[in-house]
Amino acid sequence: MTVSSRSRAAPGGVIETDVSARLDRLPWGRFHTLVVLALGITWVLDGLEVTLAGALAGALKASPTLQFSNAEIGLATSSYLAGAVLGAVGFGWLTDRQLDAVARSRGLVGLNFATAFLREDGHMDADTPLDTMRRHLDAMLEHLGEGGVALGSDFDGATIPAAIGSSAGLPRLFEHLSQAGYGDALLERIAWRNWMDVLRRTFREEAAAGAQ
Repeated sequence: MTVSSRSRAAPGGVIETDVSARLDRLPWGRFHTLVVLALGITWVLDGLEVTLAGALAGALKASPTLQFSNAEIGLATSSYLAGAVLGAVGFGWLTDRQLDAVARSRGLVGLNFATAFLREDGHMDADTPLDTMRRHLDAMLEHLGEGGVALGSDFDGATIPAAIGSSAGLPRLFEHLSQAGYGDALLERIAWRNWMDVLRRTFREEAAAGAQ
């Protein structure tokens, strides 16, 4: 994947990154293992649900109140399983589609500072390099553009990179981004201007709607 921006590279230049074009194609990590385990548990529960439904099929058909047909029993036992399969298929597109939807609504997404969400292995480890955050920003910028990305932060109760530590360490993040090719105009947008633009636009739209 390549990310290009006049604010972060010389005119006509291209910044190359190893961040996947789709966030779900990152190298295998603890997060993916947990997803597989969760889906496995879901499949086990699906099997139990189908087994129970099969055991009760005779009673459902014989019930003077329910009077299920064979087709209705089959549909009832398959609908939950079908939902799980469709959910698993759609999972891979969810994150990127969410970002695209935010971009279409001219919204804003803040960068998460919690290392459990930043790291490929999902560990809450303060020894997380700032370049991990830069890679996330690159991926967000590709979907949202320079007007749709800002700082989200999770300073309260979350494990954040030790290089930042607290809000007092934010200049170190911006210094790292500057060294990685982010221009002053883009850094200003990420730091505060994008938040202000979204808030002003939202308040103006609400005021206009109220006046009507």
